[in-house]
Amino acid sequence: MRANTLAEGMATECTAVVLDQGANDDSAEEFWAVLAGDAADICQGDDTSDEEVSEFTPKLYRLGGGAPEVVAEGEPIKIGWTSASPKIDKALLDEADTFLLDSGWDIFVWMGKNSDRSERLGAMNYIDTYGQHEARAKHVPSTILKSGYESFKFQSFFYEQ
Repeated sequence: MRANTLAEGMATECTAVVLDQGANDDSAEEFWAVLAGDAADICQGDDTSDEEVSEFTPKLYRLGGGAPEVVAEGEPIKIGWTSASPKIDKALLDEADTFLLDSGWDIFVWMGKNSDRSERLGAMNYIDTYGQHEARAKHVPSTILKSGYESFKFQSFFYEQ
């Protein structure tokens, strides 16, 4: 009985609106009314869109402590590349730290096995903070990686000595 009361109380906290595809296709007023916005405000172009970047130099930042510091830069990559030229030394990825790699079209946060717990918990905050300083970064996908579980795409930016 108590669970039902709790569930009913939770249901009154918000309202779900279902918009059926095909219903009112000629008029989008209901759609924009639910979003409480204006189509012109939401759909207007953004000068920092990903499509405008045709070449980018990947940068590796060490995070934590104070302000992020640039540790290394790769070679410029042009849009449409099939694989990156591995120009960043993988030895720079210290297991005791957390790093952010901005590859131009993707952002990766790499967490070392021995990195500080607060750094690992703050990984998403690092991405948000980076997006505040680098407007283009707000519009590219981001991935959090743990040491030993790196994606091929991430690894393609590094070489091993």
